[in-house]
Amino acid sequence: MIITWPASRGLRGDNCVNCFFRITATLDRRRSYYTEKYGVYPRVKAGLHIGEATVGEIGVIKKDIVYSGDVLNTTSRIQGECNKYGMALLISSELLDCLSGLAGYTVAPIGEIQLRGKTETVRLHSVVAERDPAL
Repeated sequence: MIITWPASRGLRGDNCVNCFFRITATLDRRRSYYTEKYGVYPRVKAGLHIGEATVGEIGVIKKDIVYSGDVLNTTSRIQGECNKYGMALLISSELLDCLSGLAGYTVAPIGEIQLRGKTETVRLHSVVAERDPAL
């Protein structure tokens, strides 16, 4: 799943981080439903980054919206590091520097990471909720 915002909306009130934790809180509250019905429950991981993407609409009969840009590749690579560090959410320092403080979250540096397919390293941080974000 890809969720995008204009930067001003995603940064306002730390919406981009809050969104992730609201999704996980909703899935956690419905854990017994998913376990009963499917025998498993969904768990999600995410990478967050900031940058410009190109958005376009393609198709005549069946239209699709497509996104492209290096920010998507970098974000995907950040998300791909979640298992390695045992974290559900990793964010770039570029994004962290733009956020308003992340009250209610614990942020810890992971370090300078060489992402697959990238020549420059990216500084990553883990983010963990200190409280139920749905409250």
